[in-house]
Amino acid sequence: MRGLAAHQYKLTPAQRLGLEYFDDLSTKMPRAEVTAFHDMAREAAAAIDPKLLVFAMGSYLRGAAECGDIDLIVTRDDADGTTHAGMIRRLWKRLCEQGMIRHSLADPGDWDSLSVKYNGLCSLPGPGAAMRRIDILGVPWDELPAARIYFTGNDFFNRSMRLKAAHLGLRLNQRGLFQDVLRGPAKVKATEGVRVPGVRTEEDIFRALGVPWREPWERLP
Repeated sequence: MRGLAAHQYKLTPAQRLGLEYFDDLSTKMPRAEVTAFHDMAREAAAAIDPKLLVFAMGSYLRGAAECGDIDLIVTRDDADGTTHAGMIRRLWKRLCEQGMIRHSLADPGDWDSLSVKYNGLCSLPGPGAAMRRIDILGVPWDELPAARIYFTGNDFFNRSMRLKAAHLGLRLNQRGLFQDVLRGPAKVKATEGVRVPGVRTEEDIFRALGVPWREPWERLP
């Protein structure tokens, strides 16, 4: 099948990689493997800037024993006037040099954007290591609380949180919790609104919505 696809169909580079590593990418990885990837990324980030933070998200944060891919959020506390702009590119290069990131699936575009998103394939160093999907997302510091909720999941829990916000006349997305959102005909959003004041943590968002705090592993599998 691999030869047939290569000769009879015009595939993109990403599709070729997906075909080549189909077995690896269609098999879930044990939790310990995600931990190893996360540890490598955190150590590489600390070497770039001790304040550069890397969080493993998704089903891993919810305590899953097996995960389909690796989802990492990268950010930096900008209280000192320094952001993580340009640092994700440096992190990517370091992880490539260490042999962790093996292939890029798409051009992330503006590497200096605080919200840059990178998609690639990675594997742990050493012979015979399986190839895995990795997504690295830059998140501005002031968006981190909402982003952590969004990228923790699961989808059902997130929809419930957004619905609760809407019932209160608010708007919740991966960028933050907003009030004074103006809507036009058919409830089409006309303005983004303004951030709800005092929201600095995930707990603040739960509190603003009147939802009891739930740890990531309590947000359904």
